[in-house]
Amino acid sequence: MPKKEEEFSFKESNDKIGEIIACSIYIEDLISEVITNYFNPQKKEEFQHILMNSSVVSYGQKLKILSNIENFDSKIINKLRTIGSLRNSVAHNNLILKFDSTSSFSTISELHNNITLSVMNSSGKLVDKNLKDIFEEFNTLCKEICYYFQEEFDLF
Repeated sequence: MPKKEEEFSFKESNDKIGEIIACSIYIEDLISEVITNYFNPQKKEEFQHILMNSSVVSYGQKLKILSNIENFDSKIINKLRTIGSLRNSVAHNNLILKFDSTSSFSTISELHNNITLSVMNSSGKLVDKNLKDIFEEFNTLCKEICYYFQEEFDLF
């Protein structure tokens, strides 16, 4: 029997958002590891703790560093930018404000198809995407990026 609209909580959406944020943190840690290994500092642990701290060097700044590392795939840089943009779209939007409480949905997938968030594209323009598409795109990119780090840098 389909759930009634009022029975929907945002738990499943919040779980997915939590996965996106956790995966983003993991990917940023991989980026920091690649940068640290590239520069091979004498005080590796301090380099990572201080310089690679996101309060000191932001995600975007780390991508700029990666862009200057010889042989780092520029396609992966673009995917990393997209991952950051998708992460920001779910982390900095209030899903409840985007939810039309007069609508009724029989599945969580249907609900996700009807929640639209603004996402910054590679040209710096905001485009609307539904939550389901954001989840799917993020998961696909995350797998591709993790595979690249595993194959190129043996970080796992």
